[in-house]
Amino acid sequence: EWLRWMAVHDLDMMFMRERTHLLPHRRVGEVNAGFYMVHCNSRTLAFWRRVLTEQLTEPKMDGMPPYTDQYHLNRGLNFQRGVFPQEGFYGVKWATIPDYQCIWSTPESEQELVLSAFHHAVNTDDKPG
Repeated sequence: EWLRWMAVHDLDMMFMRERTHLLPHRRVGEVNAGFYMVHCNSRTLAFWRRVLTEQLTEPKMDGMPPYTDQYHLNRGLNFQRGVFPQEGFYGVKWATIPDYQCIWSTPESEQELVLSAFHHAVNTDDKPG
């Protein structure tokens, strides 16, 4: 289904939306780097090379708090409210997977349990300590 949707809308990438409860109003449009689909082409190769380069040049050892790959990814995606498809660096076209098709942390609804395609098991209480 997702691959067909990507083809119909000429998308290069699809991501799971970041669904953290930490400052959600400041993270509108942010995607999670834990699960995504990529159509390999020159645009996506250039995009991911840039994300990697930015991550590798991060001054972690100079006492600065490190940015994560997710920070560089979202910066490069350049989210614009109300736009579909979204367009990031190098002209990559992207969208997000509908929330009901993925569980982030713990299920938020019965619909997620029935329709989800995967579970991104972060911040759950059932992990060994």
